[in-house]
Amino acid sequence: MEYFPERDFPVSGVAYAVMSRYDNKSITKKPEVPFMSGMRLGKKMYRVILAVCLAAAALQNGAVISPAAAAPTEPVQLSIGDVTLLKGGTTAVPVSIQTGADGGVASYNMQLDFDPNEIQVVQVTPKYGSNDEVACTSAAEGCFQANFDNNAGWVRAIWLDASAGKADTDGRIAGSKPLFEITLKAATGSSSGLKHFTIDKDNPEKLTFTGYDHLHPLPVTIAGGNLNLVLLNSSSTPAAPAERASAEQPSYVKVIVDGKEQNTMATAVTEKAGQRTVTKVIVDNDKAIEQVNQGELKTLVVPVKGTGSDDIVGELNGKLVKTMEGKDAVVEVQTDRATYILPASQIQIDSVSAALGSNIALEDIKISVRISETSGDKVEAAQTYATNGNMELVVKPVDFEVVASYGDSKVEIKQFNSYVERTITLPDNVDPSRLTTGVVVGADGQLTHLPTRITMRDGIYYADIQSLTNSSYTVIWNPKTFDDVKQHWSREDVNDLASRLIIEGSADGRFLPDKTITRAEFTAILLRALGLRTPKAGTPAVSFADVAQINWYAAPIAAAVSYGLISGYEDGTFRPEGTITRAEAMVMLARAMDIVKLDKVSDSTKVSRLLAGFTDNEAIGVWAQPAAASAVQQGIVDGVDGKLLPKEAISRAQTAAMVRRLLIRAKLINP
Repeated sequence: MEYFPERDFPVSGVAYAVMSRYDNKSITKKPEVPFMSGMRLGKKMYRVILAVCLAAAALQNGAVISPAAAAPTEPVQLSIGDVTLLKGGTTAVPVSIQTGADGGVASYNMQLDFDPNEIQVVQVTPKYGSNDEVACTSAAEGCFQANFDNNAGWVRAIWLDASAGKADTDGRIAGSKPLFEITLKAATGSSSGLKHFTIDKDNPEKLTFTGYDHLHPLPVTIAGGNLNLVLLNSSSTPAAPAERASAEQPSYVKVIVDGKEQNTMATAVTEKAGQRTVTKVIVDNDKAIEQVNQGELKTLVVPVKGTGSDDIVGELNGKLVKTMEGKDAVVEVQTDRATYILPASQIQIDSVSAALGSNIALEDIKISVRISETSGDKVEAAQTYATNGNMELVVKPVDFEVVASYGDSKVEIKQFNSYVERTITLPDNVDPSRLTTGVVVGADGQLTHLPTRITMRDGIYYADIQSLTNSSYTVIWNPKTFDDVKQHWSREDVNDLASRLIIEGSADGRFLPDKTITRAEFTAILLRALGLRTPKAGTPAVSFADVAQINWYAAPIAAAVSYGLISGYEDGTFRPEGTITRAEAMVMLARAMDIVKLDKVSDSTKVSRLLAGFTDNEAIGVWAQPAAASAVQQGIVDGVDGKLLPKEAISRAQTAAMVRRLLIRAKLINP
């Protein structure tokens, strides 16, 4: 075994001999290796793989370099996936092999040719082998390099077992293995029909697989490589896809642009993914962008109903999202079970693009908006939680998901900057009076309140749920009452928030409406009312000297800090066990108005005018006056006997009333 002096990268003796002859210029003319031309490989890696390829090519052409055992006769089966590619979308073509029982594959090179006027390559992603030039030399799966040229129309891939074919290595490819995936899109001006990847299998510079010792070329059979390109128009029928038994024919589906039906702006295909049926609707991004730029697209509705599919996916690209973002446009995916209303700005495409990688064209980023049935295990956990809490699940939970992808790289968009609405359709046999609220389903089945309105449209009831995150959602029936508020002025407020899982009673089942409330308790109630469960993404963690992670209120306090609802005292404490005053409560409620998009008062003259009607207005600290005026203007606070009582401790009943008024005023819950 020899090594290159520049790097401890083992190479077989014959390959090294070939390379040495080349380096010493005993070969008078440098062999042309088109396979390598244009490859962006490190110099040292280039030399290693070039040597192996030349050695294999020489053997295949009958040259005698060194004595060797008889070449295996069982061929390697090379499979190139048969796929359907819809205009405006991308698809991944898998390339894989099946080897015989002859010791496996120690290296390969291949060039796949295609028509660049019809097909464009977006990315080549290794499935076996490392493409890190340094790390791959010690990687168990060896070294992989690939490149493509969308002008000349080729994809080139090479792989080498870094152990140089030692008999005891595990680096060789044996059995059935995926090699890499090629992500494709339709070329501008392409036409419908069956396209192909082709390989010149008689040219060792374009196809060589070597055996365990890196020397003996293996026979190869090739299957697949059929690319069914579908560019639907009103007068054409899509070409028959090449063997897609698990998928239906792509077909046009209507979308609705600002109330007007568009019949040629999206195509749909239904496929089986394991045990689930998936219907994917792919928007014609170019047509949609044209309408956005002409000012004709503010709402893009993708209705997908009557399919019976488990998952519905609306697909568009990053360029369309960016264009819609600039026009404050909204995409709305409608299914039989739910509707997702997503402002394009909430996808935050610039941040998504940066997370996927640098120098990626927005048109090559796929945005998938998915509505699907929640998995069985999570449904079972939610049902158990509901039963233990004497609640009833009104509908089966539904998942809402937004994923951005580029090749194999994915970014899930889980948090938004403002509320995003998703609507769950309620069954015909459900009594709307037996509905309490929408809830989010945690990983362990825990159910947590989300601001929800029950509405009726065209004779059908819906739960309109507002959330700052993506997850699994359902609707519950959970009536709660407390005996000690039956005759109390706060009865309606208390019982409604208790039914919504926002407030709780004492251990003996009472609510204790006139008892004061602590700063930690008020914070937790406000967080639950707003449906905030975790800290806002991208915000720095803030700790308080008197809040330990083991305290029950540590999590809600951390979330409240991240959303700007609380800030603590100058001495670095929060005083969670201390009572909260009405002025402090009004300040927190005013900060919550920013989240729920309620107008606040900032003009000092208007602040003074709004507070002048209260006889104790001079007792309101300057720091709390704008918040108090905002709470008064929005009807969240109305005072007690003509007073605001800013320095008095707020009661549990007053807390329930103020928080409920905030949600009603913001139209987040039914009055």
